[in-house]
Amino acid sequence: MFIEKIAVELTKLIKRAKDEELDIGSAVWKRLIGLHPADIADILQQFYGDDQIDLFMKLPLEVANNAFEEMEHEFQKPILIKIPSDRASQLLRAMPSTVLTQIFDQLPDDKLSKYMKLLQKKQRKHVMAALKSERQSAGRITDSEIISLRSEFTVKKSVSLLQRLGNDPCVPPHIYVTNEDSELIGHIEIRDLVQHSPDTKLAHIMKKNDYIATMNIDQEVVAAQLHHYSLPSVPVVDEQNHFIGAITATAVSEVMEDETTEDMYKISGMAATETSYFHRPLWKLVQQRIFWLAGLLLLQSVSSLIISQYDNLLQSNILLSFFITMLIGTGGNAGNQSATLVVRGLATGEFTRKNQFFLVLREVGVAFSLGIILFFFGVIRVYLSHFDMWSALVISSALLAIVVTSVIMGTLIPLILDRLGIDPTHSAAPFLSTIMDVVGVTIYFAIAYRLLG
Repeated sequence: MFIEKIAVELTKLIKRAKDEELDIGSAVWKRLIGLHPADIADILQQFYGDDQIDLFMKLPLEVANNAFEEMEHEFQKPILIKIPSDRASQLLRAMPSTVLTQIFDQLPDDKLSKYMKLLQKKQRKHVMAALKSERQSAGRITDSEIISLRSEFTVKKSVSLLQRLGNDPCVPPHIYVTNEDSELIGHIEIRDLVQHSPDTKLAHIMKKNDYIATMNIDQEVVAAQLHHYSLPSVPVVDEQNHFIGAITATAVSEVMEDETTEDMYKISGMAATETSYFHRPLWKLVQQRIFWLAGLLLLQSVSSLIISQYDNLLQSNILLSFFITMLIGTGGNAGNQSATLVVRGLATGEFTRKNQFFLVLREVGVAFSLGIILFFFGVIRVYLSHFDMWSALVISSALLAIVVTSVIMGTLIPLILDRLGIDPTHSAAPFLSTIMDVVGVTIYFAIAYRLLG
C-alpha cells in the first residue's frame, strides 16, 4: 500500500512537470528510480505516446530494461517500435526469451524481421523455436535460457559453475540434469550440493522428475500438473527427450491469470481481449459485447413467440402471468448453479470422464430434491397472495419441472461441450439463462395448458 501511494504521488508530480514544461525534480527522480521495477512499470503505463517514451528514455539503462520486462505486453510493443534502433537492440538483448516471444508474437512480419536482426544469435534461435509452437502450447512460455548440468559433473564443479553465474535468473530452484547427449534424466536442488561431498557426482544424488512437459502440450495442462506436484518449475523436452528449457511458476501464474480473465469474459457473454479497459476505444467496448447481446436477444425473443401461442390461456387465467418471471428466474438460477459447479470441476480436474456418470446421477437427485422443496415454497407463496389452491398447485408443479430440467441441463451442457472439445465456460450465464428462459416458458405453459386449459 505504501509503495502504491508513492507511485501515485510520483505519477502526479511527473505529469504536472510535463504539463507545465518543468524539469522533474532530483528528489522525485531519485524516488522513481529507487522503486521496484514493477512499480516503475506501473508508473510508465500511466503515460501515453511521446510522454511515455520520453520518460522511458530518461531512465537509466538497467532500470528501464527491468521496468520494461515488468510491463503489460500491450505497452511493450509501442515502446519498442518508437525508441531508436540502437536502444531497441540494448533492450531486446536484456530480455529473457519468454518475454521476447510474447513481444514478437504481436509484431507484423516486416517489424518481426527488423527486430529479429537486433537479437543475439542464441536469442534468435530460442525465439524462432518458440514462435513455431502452437499459441497455447508449453513451447510459448518455455524459458530456454535455464541452466542444466551434466550427470558426470561433481558437486564441486557444479558449485563452481553456479558461483560464476552469480545472481543470474537462469538458475532455478530445481537444476535439471542431462546426459552427454543432452537428454533430460533428472534434477537436483541447491541444498543437494550443500549436503554432499565435493567429489560426489550428480548422477548419484539426482532425483527423478515428477513431471516432464513437451513443447506442444497445452499450457493449462502444464499449469495443472505444476500445481498438482507443487513444483517450482516444469522441465520441457523435445520428441527425442532433449532438454529444451523449463516453465517457471511465474510463467504459469501469468497463464492462469490470462485463462481466468478469458473465462470470466466468456461467462459474461463477452469477447475476450488483451487490451486494458482504459486503452480500448469506445467502439471496441461496444464491439466486444454487441454480438453476444444481439444473438441472445434473438434467442430470447423465442420466449415471446411461445407466450403469444397461449394468449387465450392467459386471458382466462390472468394469474399465470404474475409468476412468469418468478419461475423463469428460479430456473435460470438453479441451472447456473449447476453449470458453475461443473465448469469449475472440469477446470480443476475434479470431474473426469470416469466419474461424470456418477456426477450426473448425483445432480439428478439434487434436482428433484430442490424441485420438491421449492414446490412447497411455491404453493405457499401463490396461495397466500391469491387464495387459489388449484392455481397454486399448477404453478408450483411447473416450478418443480423447470427446476429439475434446469439443474439437469446445467449439468449436461458443460459436459457435452467438454466432450466436443468446446470450452465449457460458454455454457454459463448468460447463455444458459437465455436457454432456460425459452425452455422454462415452454414447460410452464405446457403444464398450465394441460391442467387449466
